[in-house]
Amino acid sequence: RLLPSGNQEENLKKQAQPLKILKVVDQKTRHARQMHELDRHNQQLLVESPYERRKFMAKLKTTSPLAFRETQKFYRNYFSEKVIGRFSDELLEPNPRTRRIEINDKVKAYEVVLDVFEDASFFAYGILILPNDLKAGESRPCVVCQHGLEGRPQSTIGEKDEHYYEAFATKLAERGYVTFAPQNLYIFEDRFRTLQFKANSIGRTLFSLMVPQHQQITDWLGGLDFRSEERR
Repeated sequence: RLLPSGNQEENLKKQAQPLKILKVVDQKTRHARQMHELDRHNQQLLVESPYERRKFMAKLKTTSPLAFRETQKFYRNYFSEKVIGRFSDELLEPNPRTRRIEINDKVKAYEVVLDVFEDASFFAYGILILPNDLKAGESRPCVVCQHGLEGRPQSTIGEKDEHYYEAFATKLAERGYVTFAPQNLYIFEDRFRTLQFKANSIGRTLFSLMVPQHQQITDWLGGLDFRSEERR
């Protein structure tokens, strides 16, 4: 910008004077004050939450199983829409693709891929294990075997992490159950959290993606010949 008339060097010196700090902030005191404020806010929420929860759940009727089934619909929908977040995309036909894998001579195992949404990069994957003595037309209970954080379906069948999971999906199949171990999205260290943050920005969560995957898996499992209708 244009400098005022007069001695230019003197004017530059005046403009180059460092800013004066009028007040030194005690960072520890400020931090303690902010933490106290957050704590009191949370404590107040805890005090009020039973009353708010009672008001929110007032529509739920537990006088009979029928009344409960009817009045829970609002809460199930609220949980799906407001807590989990739901995408409006329609599920595709599962179009299952399978590949046989070897575990042991007591069971038959298959890697399974299912389509979920129109985007071909979004699919469901898991490992299906069948008991060797399963006969054609026979129904068996099916157990969905979940892994934990940073896990894989292979974690539940004994290929890895056996000291945590003890191959429980395989052992259940050896006892006569059909098992399916799905791959969940909480893998690759912090990369799945990036997906979570992106989902949060549009009112969704990581489970907004995992629920359709699991819906596709359970629908597909429910249509197989060997599932037990009474114990799905």
